[in-house]
Amino acid sequence: YVLCIPGAYVYFAVLFWGANIPLTIVDLTGRPAWVKKYKIQHGKNEPVDSQLFWRLIKTVCFNSLVLNLIFIYPLYKIGEWRGMSFDPEDTPAASWFLVELVVFAAVQEVMFYYSHRMLHHPSLYKRFHKKHHEWTAPIGLVSIYATPLEYLVGNSTSVYCGPLLMGSHVTSAWLWYALSFFVTTVHHSGYHLPFTPSPQFHDYHHMRFNWNFGTLGILDRIHGTDAQFRKEIHSKRHRFSTWPEPMDDIFPDDRPKEKLR
Repeated sequence: YVLCIPGAYVYFAVLFWGANIPLTIVDLTGRPAWVKKYKIQHGKNEPVDSQLFWRLIKTVCFNSLVLNLIFIYPLYKIGEWRGMSFDPEDTPAASWFLVELVVFAAVQEVMFYYSHRMLHHPSLYKRFHKKHHEWTAPIGLVSIYATPLEYLVGNSTSVYCGPLLMGSHVTSAWLWYALSFFVTTVHHSGYHLPFTPSPQFHDYHHMRFNWNFGTLGILDRIHGTDAQFRKEIHSKRHRFSTWPEPMDDIFPDDRPKEKLR
């Protein structure tokens, strides 16, 4: 109980703020300066608007510190019901964890894509999802800048359902949560840094609004909701980078832009 309630609460907070504090320092100070060359939307949020930023901080603190506290106990009880193990002797082999990882990612893709696309319906968008799209050029903290309904039903549930469905060991669940939180932060960071997952796909969603609803892009391809993205230069830049050269230098835009070096 101590591990899964207070422990999980602290764990989630450390994951989120540990990933976002360094990014936020860069966003607010522009330091270190070399990071600026990896920015996807050059000139946007440079500097970050202070009024919009403090509104962001209030919502993010509420979601990460209050809503997570409310959500953890039901999550623990459902995990117990599903047979999740907390015994160190039951820790799964790496090969089985890889199988689970595929299932977790597939569950998240399905749940997030359809819930996210539903929130873009005109009857729901203004009330439940418009808040998240106040940031057309997102920063890391925007990953959980959402109304309570969107945060709990759309964002959190899509992450937590995979381990609950599988009745996974707590080790598998926590490793998945760490990976998912990190990737979600990167997808909203606004920077396409080397050796990190590409944020181009979701950043494009914030730029263009009605494209790229999923996480992996599989359902977007099936439903054709990535069609415009694939026509633009951003799709060429959407790849894992192993070079120090920024993607917009490797795949330059036809339009001239100021070099922010």
